[in-house]
Amino acid sequence: MLKSIKIIGMGGQGIIKISLILAESIFEKGLNVVQTQTYGAEVRRGVVSADVTYETQKDTEIYDLNVDFFDYFLIMAKNGFEKYKSIINNYSTIIFSDSFSIPINELNLKSCIKYAIPDSDVISQLKFRSSLNMCYLGALAKICPDLDIDILKNIITRESSNKYLDDNLESFQIGLDIIKKYNS
Repeated sequence: MLKSIKIIGMGGQGIIKISLILAESIFEKGLNVVQTQTYGAEVRRGVVSADVTYETQKDTEIYDLNVDFFDYFLIMAKNGFEKYKSIINNYSTIIFSDSFSIPINELNLKSCIKYAIPDSDVISQLKFRSSLNMCYLGALAKICPDLDIDILKNIITRESSNKYLDDNLESFQIGLDIIKKYNS
């Protein structure tokens, strides 16, 4: 079965980084996966999105990259949410910042599963604000049965510089621990 994840944020938030980590983790499970990304001319502060599309069965090919439905959305920036809100549907699961929960409610998606990340609480526990993206990755790993937490931790360890490694792993763990269903 084809599954898809859309990660939305602003340049500088590590959107592409976590999409590459996700894709690599799925590939390491032996599944076929495709990662794509889009961003504007402004690398910093412009809207960035990345898609990770994969097959849940081994040896199943991906023939079409036109994804009309996303199973999961990670939304780290309000302006990214505004740009992509029209493609969120009742069957999606959304992980988003609690700082913009009001626009999420405006979508009137009764069946959509929503999780809020308390960004300011998480950031206060981290040495580097830039590690917040790993919290969203941890939250996704907690709720998406196709992801392997140990594989993700190994990739984060391999791909993080020494300066950010402890913070990235701590933020990932916070995401695993903090995820709570949002009551709309």
